[in-house]
Amino acid sequence: MRALRFHKTGTLDNLIIEELPMPEPVVGEVLVQVKAAAVNPSDVKNVQGKMHITTVPRIPGRDFAGLIVKGTEGQVVGQPVFGSGGDLGFARDGSHAEYVAVPATAVVPLPKNLSFAQAAGIGVAYLTAWAALVNAAQIEPGENILILGTTGAVGSAATRIAHSIGARVIGTVKKKEQYPSHRIFAG
Repeated sequence: MRALRFHKTGTLDNLIIEELPMPEPVVGEVLVQVKAAAVNPSDVKNVQGKMHITTVPRIPGRDFAGLIVKGTEGQVVGQPVFGSGGDLGFARDGSHAEYVAVPATAVVPLPKNLSFAQAAGIGVAYLTAWAALVNAAQIEPGENILILGTTGAVGSAATRIAHSIGARVIGTVKKKEQYPSHRIFAG
């Protein structure tokens, strides 16, 4: 399989495309054929050596969407799924490859109304926003919320989540971003 990989940290120039053996899932894992993967700021920091849990060589990437090609109990081969996070891309190989082996609990079925690219963009940004608004702040319908940086991936996700809960969103933007903070690449 083809994968984006780095053998040492420091600069994005360390990223190379390599041919590697396909990962073999262990008990409790699924093998997913990656159809789309997001690039998050943490992926860039990872390659730069700013994520101290990273071991090399490593395939980066935390967010993905694709098809299960090898399943475990309860997982259906051919099922469209998406997933994110954990130590993916840091202490275990990530989603910037044609295939990724992940815990079966790390994937959820792909909703029919989302493309692979849309689902790959949900991961880190929406999980972070959900943790902040729902878990930590416990925002409720009718409350006012100020969201800083609504044009970024997490700020945009927070805005959508707060709005869907029924909160009144007040958003700020520092300046037009020269580089989007969250890009999605679909294959």
